[in-house]
Amino acid sequence: MRRVLSLLGAAALTSAAMAQNPFISEMFIDPFAGPGGLDDGREFIEIMHTPNFSLAGYFFLVIEGDNVGTSNSGLVDQVINLGTYSTGANGLLLIRDNVNVLLPAPTGGTNVVVVNFTPDIENGSNTYVLGFGTPPALASDLDVDGDGTLDAPLAGFTVVDAVSYKDSVADAGSDDEYADDLGGTALGVFTGFSPDAIYRVLDCNFRPHVWTGGDTQTPAPPNDAFGPFNWRAGFTFGWNTVGIADPENRTLDPGTVNYVFGNCVGQCCLADGFCQVTSQASCLGMGGTYGGNGTNCSPNTCPGALGACCFPNTGACQDLTNGQCADAGGNYQGNGTTCAMTSCPQPLGACCLTGGVCAQFTDADCTTMGGTWAGALTICAADRCPQDAIANDLALGLSTTANRTAEQVRAGLRVGRWNKIEFHQSMEFDNSGLAHNANGNLITLNFGAGGGTPGSGPTCTDPMRPGEAAKVYNIATNGEDEGQLLYDFNSLAGGIECTRAGGLSVSPDNNKLAMIGNDTGSLIVLDYNAGAMVGTGTGASVTGAHVQTLFTFTAITQGTTWFDNDEVMSYIPDPFGDPAVVVLDVTQYNANVFTPVRQVAVTLPAGDTFTGSRFTDVEYNPAVAPYIFCHASAFASNVTKNWLTVINPATWTVVRTIKIYDLVNGNSLNTGREIALGSDRRLYLGQFNAGGTGPIVDYLTLDTDADNDVDAVDIAALPENATVDYYTTSISASFNGLDVGFKSSDPCDGTPCGDSNCDGAVNILDINYFVAAVQGQAQWDALPGTDCNYCCANDVNHDGLVNILDINAFVAAIGAGGCGPGMSGAPCLGN
Repeated sequence: MRRVLSLLGAAALTSAAMAQNPFISEMFIDPFAGPGGLDDGREFIEIMHTPNFSLAGYFFLVIEGDNVGTSNSGLVDQVINLGTYSTGANGLLLIRDNVNVLLPAPTGGTNVVVVNFTPDIENGSNTYVLGFGTPPALASDLDVDGDGTLDAPLAGFTVVDAVSYKDSVADAGSDDEYADDLGGTALGVFTGFSPDAIYRVLDCNFRPHVWTGGDTQTPAPPNDAFGPFNWRAGFTFGWNTVGIADPENRTLDPGTVNYVFGNCVGQCCLADGFCQVTSQASCLGMGGTYGGNGTNCSPNTCPGALGACCFPNTGACQDLTNGQCADAGGNYQGNGTTCAMTSCPQPLGACCLTGGVCAQFTDADCTTMGGTWAGALTICAADRCPQDAIANDLALGLSTTANRTAEQVRAGLRVGRWNKIEFHQSMEFDNSGLAHNANGNLITLNFGAGGGTPGSGPTCTDPMRPGEAAKVYNIATNGEDEGQLLYDFNSLAGGIECTRAGGLSVSPDNNKLAMIGNDTGSLIVLDYNAGAMVGTGTGASVTGAHVQTLFTFTAITQGTTWFDNDEVMSYIPDPFGDPAVVVLDVTQYNANVFTPVRQVAVTLPAGDTFTGSRFTDVEYNPAVAPYIFCHASAFASNVTKNWLTVINPATWTVVRTIKIYDLVNGNSLNTGREIALGSDRRLYLGQFNAGGTGPIVDYLTLDTDADNDVDAVDIAALPENATVDYYTTSISASFNGLDVGFKSSDPCDGTPCGDSNCDGAVNILDINYFVAAVQGQAQWDALPGTDCNYCCANDVNHDGLVNILDINAFVAAIGAGGCGPGMSGAPCLGN
């Protein structure tokens, strides 16, 4: 016999073995009178069923059993509507006649309601009924002839539980009880006492087992009015049937799951060592060994044969019993097998191969093929493996304290992600092979972190690094990669100066990296070698570092770009005010010597104070446009401002300044960070994204008249506040680096798109040559004069292939006299 805690009871009540209907579990009918001699305020009825069971439509009835004097057995004394109540989380509903709490207090999860029983529940002979439907009317007589048998079934009312008894006074012989007429339990008359309370002991499946009860003792002060109420020795019934010889040591427990008698299930050990919890009869029927009521399989202690157990998630093996293997989620290989003789299947996972191809392989097979394994049971999601970068792919660094990642974006969609890289504020494709060759290396700059004082730079004097200086990394462009550290600015690591840094750029000859020291106001140039492992994220190196102080103001992130192989441009403030002035500074770097060349002052519109959080960047690529594009942004007092200034390097004069954002938006999401020029003649703008919403990249179309170049007409027509949303990321990032994989027109050697006969013009003379080109490069090469680039001349639809899909575009090119420079949107693979 054991007491079941409320949590255990609540769990057990969800079992299918629970009683099919709610039932009466405990009643206090005739409490000790207490101070004042009244039992009012101490009576209760307890009902039990599954947790949170609605009693809509249910009623509790009390039918009179006294049949002497003014009492008339069979009268309906009480009709209590339970329709608005339900059992609690532990399956119990406690109906009290007073707000006073009887001791011991109900356990958590019990639903306690207060109903003033009017009149009080009588203490004599009664029948107590629980059911649903249409109850008999209050004061109606169900036994008119008084013969102790109900005259008829309760029409329209279904009884689910009933209990009754007769009191022990001299007139008990004339009293009646009706529970047996209703399918319930008639307890009869008790010798020498009438029960103060009746109590249901439960079986191990929490179903009604047997009624017990008796008189209660006088509670001890100071709680003599409200319990606890112990059973009175010698004046109880039913307890001996459940093994309780001393019920006087136990109390009524309103609102707590009742005593449970017996354990119906236990551990069953089968011949193969498998363990399951079941009944004794079921266990014996399976030929098992029953471990006893209340035992379980945690842990599995059953003896049994061992065998190899293979785990599908890891491919590991362990010698276990069949039952232990099943419990651990493994696949049992059979009795007598061993791990020494078993080769467990290895789990598959996503394997990223060269070119961004993803396939399901084991770890070993993926390694053999030179791939990167994403882990067991991973799948080839759309952006699982970063693809080989192609023209106009974006490399987008996204960094906050919580997020350090980078994304590869193509046509406005993410096609790859690097999740293991450092904190980055600046990113650049290097120039391996071609100008901004998209299949080269990806160079990234870790901005660094401030020191202990707010707004201060790194200290670089403590090995624990309270502030972290900038670092330069090389990252693969043909697969996921953690990055190769190229240079650490921390003086303890051999860096040239202790500073945070931004504004990374790569010289056209691919030999130098430029950036701005944020804390030192300096232009920094690193000698760079792309290495032999271009695109892999390894093999690049930095062999030297050189510094030139440019300015003293440091509370801004400045950008750099290269005018040619020897002259680097930086866009810096000098000073702030209204109107604000930002200076394009051109410095020559040659043979480790910095020489000032020129400066161009850019005056921002009056009234647009360049204060608050400020950022600048500058881009120049004459293969896209013969102009220098300078960007400045600021966020202060809930106002975001972004200016784009266009400078003509032929005259070093400002051509135009426009606003590309001018918002009173209450946040900093639209503050521009880095810009990048694409071969699609778009200027891409990376934005602040601290709120985790986007877009984080916009673009401005520079070729406004769509004539395949960017000239003075286009610059004059650039609209204000008209950038286009391009890419939205789910990553919250306040720092972001941005570059575009650029495909130069140089490989085409000036070959016009559609000039299939290589004569410098696009006209009907190209038709026969184009027909041969569509059939294959060999047929085209066999024709006279085909000394220009096959792809550039014939890949007219710019999809990287020469085939019949180019026909419509070729016809249009003949009519228009050309289709622009021969630039393919993807690496040309011929046909």
